[in-house]
Amino acid sequence: MRIALIGSDDETLAIARAVDRYPGHALVGVYQPRNHAAELRALLQEDGAWDEGWEALLHDAQVDAVVIAGSDRGEDRDQQLRKLVQAGIPLLVIHPACEAIVAFELDMIRHDTRSVLLPYRPWRWHPALLQLVDSVPWEGAAAQGRVEQVTLDREMQERDPQRVLAQLARDAGILHPLLGRIDRVGAMGGDRRQLTNLTVTLSGQDGRIARWTVHPATGGPRARLTVVGTGGSRALEMPHEPQRWRAIDAPDNVEGWDDWDPATAALTALSRAIEEGDDGTSWLQATRELEIVDGVERSLQRGRTIELLDQRPQEEGTFKGIMAVGGCGLLLLTLTILIVGSVVEGLQLPRRRPSPEALADPNAAVVDTGSTVEGRHLLIRLWPVYPFGIFLLLQLFRLVYPAERRLPKERAAEPAHPPDERP
Repeated sequence: MRIALIGSDDETLAIARAVDRYPGHALVGVYQPRNHAAELRALLQEDGAWDEGWEALLHDAQVDAVVIAGSDRGEDRDQQLRKLVQAGIPLLVIHPACEAIVAFELDMIRHDTRSVLLPYRPWRWHPALLQLVDSVPWEGAAAQGRVEQVTLDREMQERDPQRVLAQLARDAGILHPLLGRIDRVGAMGGDRRQLTNLTVTLSGQDGRIARWTVHPATGGPRARLTVVGTGGSRALEMPHEPQRWRAIDAPDNVEGWDDWDPATAALTALSRAIEEGDDGTSWLQATRELEIVDGVERSLQRGRTIELLDQRPQEEGTFKGIMAVGGCGLLLLTLTILIVGSVVEGLQLPRRRPSPEALADPNAAVVDTGSTVEGRHLLIRLWPVYPFGIFLLLQLFRLVYPAERRLPKERAAEPAHPPDERP
């Protein structure tokens, strides 16, 4: 598989290294590199592209997939994502790379183009987390009993608002499989411009509650995940290096994760998605995590808990909304014209007045200014029908570029228990 990079950060560098190790894969292009330029040049093929202009990827049949860095978020990155998804190019996107509203828009576009769009969330695929999730009872009892609360304490060295919210979007992917569908979020963080002590409460199905808190890091960035149940608790220590993740209550001889490489797992998932033409629900799940961040920002602004609506924007619903607004506008305009016309007709205002020359001529015939003029043409008298006709014709725009009618798996109701995303 021939892969190109747009942007460069620690995650894309790890993927480039995995591409170099992975048999049958090659790095054929690096666009807009900002970091790790020397090492990326060494990993790039001899005839590979090294350029700032990424638009060539839209027409390059030699590239099988593109990896998008999570850095350089902004309008330019959003436009890149839109155009690449519209072109149907398979993408592996470092999460988070855009706002929730843009992610929902990309989700609608990928349904029409049937393109592969995968978020890079290695923490969600980690075997240690999957083992913990498998041990959580969704129905019935287990060793730790019914799960009631989940806590995630995140230690960060740099706690500016942008990094804190980006980390929250990542950690939401860890909490989601333990809580199920998250429907409410509440946040407290003191000064919204700092967020150095942000605390977020998330409410999931069956009354499960999670608390996410950011702390200053004393020995490097790390996190601790604790699942509390009626019969006890389980904890997972999560250092920055994923190979060092370890269950707190695990014995010393427990299997480690030294051989687990998240970048290789991502390439495996990307290859399978391209081969099968189905990228599952991982992008929708990542979009929900971005929606949680939006809810946290609104909660900080309003000082109350925010309810997250379980709705997925679709092109058909957007079109109906636009048509409804346009139809209401046409109806109001028509009603206004009818009211004004009725007032004019009721006051019997003259439709034709004699010219000043005729009024000055004493021999001119008397003109009845209140008399009616000759009837207008039928097409003119039917003017109230035209706005309604225009509104009905606008409905045909939906048929100009009809999308193929299909029901992908993602359009079905989102399951209460999150689907398995193992690569």
